[in-house]
Amino acid sequence: MKAGFLLLYLVLINISYGQPNNALITNLPGLTVQPSFKQYASYITDDKTAGRALFYWFAESQNNPATDPLVLWLTGGPGCSSILALLGENGPFIPNTDGRTLSVNPYSWNKVANVLWLESPAGVGFSYSNTTSDYIVGDVRTAEDTYNFLLNFFKLYPQYQGREFWVTGESYGGHYVPQAVYRIIQGNNAGNPKINIKGFMAGNAWTYMPIDNYGAVNTWWTRALVPQTASNSILQKCNLSEVGPLLAQSQSSFDWKMTPECDDAIDTTMRLFSGLSIYDIYADVCNGLRDEIIMKQFAKHGSSIHRPFISTSSKRQVNLDPCIDTHIISYMNLPAVQQALHARPRLWSECSNSVNYNFTDLEVSVIPIYQYLFVNHPELKILVYSGDVDAIVPYWGTKLWIDSLKRPIITPWRAWYDSQMQVGGFVEVYDRFTLSTVRDAGHMVPWFQPDRALILFSSFLKNGALP
Repeated sequence: MKAGFLLLYLVLINISYGQPNNALITNLPGLTVQPSFKQYASYITDDKTAGRALFYWFAESQNNPATDPLVLWLTGGPGCSSILALLGENGPFIPNTDGRTLSVNPYSWNKVANVLWLESPAGVGFSYSNTTSDYIVGDVRTAEDTYNFLLNFFKLYPQYQGREFWVTGESYGGHYVPQAVYRIIQGNNAGNPKINIKGFMAGNAWTYMPIDNYGAVNTWWTRALVPQTASNSILQKCNLSEVGPLLAQSQSSFDWKMTPECDDAIDTTMRLFSGLSIYDIYADVCNGLRDEIIMKQFAKHGSSIHRPFISTSSKRQVNLDPCIDTHIISYMNLPAVQQALHARPRLWSECSNSVNYNFTDLEVSVIPIYQYLFVNHPELKILVYSGDVDAIVPYWGTKLWIDSLKRPIITPWRAWYDSQMQVGGFVEVYDRFTLSTVRDAGHMVPWFQPDRALILFSSFLKNGALP
């Protein structure tokens, strides 16, 4: 009996811990020196009947993985891969210009936390479903799948059960992030295995369509990109509740509501600053991608992200690769890389062409979720941050919806500082949450200002405050 019990126990242990061993990245191509921290990549099945599985890449902390918090990152789109952030913003590695080798990112967020990048929903990146109707999706199922993924993740990695847990993301992550937190709280209240949610961070967060659109259109003329008459034309001719900069890539998937007059106003305005990137108005674009950037800006042209070139003559912190997305795509499509990541071989893309996201969900406000959390979970730490030279989901719109929350200001506007003792941005602490700008950062804050983003992230994790 004892021998049989021991055998059963060993089998159960193998089942419980076998997935992480199978998911362990043992030799990531392009690295000359293997990292000191462990990494895992694989699938977790959310729905066995549908055959729906989400892909993740998980990097343990470089500091103390046994005690550091666990952080989930969700890239927006909707329909873009979180691996874009891992390899192009806040992960431990950055592809070189050859698209085959990697450099170490000294500003990786796993310097201070265990970080989990999730490709969601199914159809994004390596995530998939065997049921084609699963690619017609919206916010409710995306949040549900994220929650189920987390429950299964903690079963496979039980050492993280009960660990301090945070949700982070950017762009349409402004929907994903608070919705995931709300779903986690629902699950905790229902008696499911408790996830120790401590708070969340949302960057340049798409929150409520008419307000975010209004902020974008007014940012363009106040930043001297277009004359005020051009922005006014959009404001007069368009219903800002029905158009927006963050639509999925297939126009045919939506019932378009724009009038011809609105369509013309948008096209005319966009042509006026078509040589710039809407993601960072003060950065040069990668010339090889200039035409594609022009065609994918604002209301009806999709959500694929291309990073601007940051020249050595600028006052930014680092000289960033002008065409990083191209190198990410090249790297992720190397057969040896897909094998090392335990991914099913496929053509990986930064943003999905197969996901048909519910346009109505893009129109919905997530402000009621904030209001619910303020009242029912005041213990949560919440940070909304905004790169101050973004023109697609800019500060103007963010400040407008924050003002609509009508929360008292606890600590008035002040500067915070980066590692060079330069102003990193400005912070204002409200009752129940914090607002911060990041100076000279565009839409993808950790890409444009990696040092400042890491300071923002690590400070907030420590005490819910900024330096």
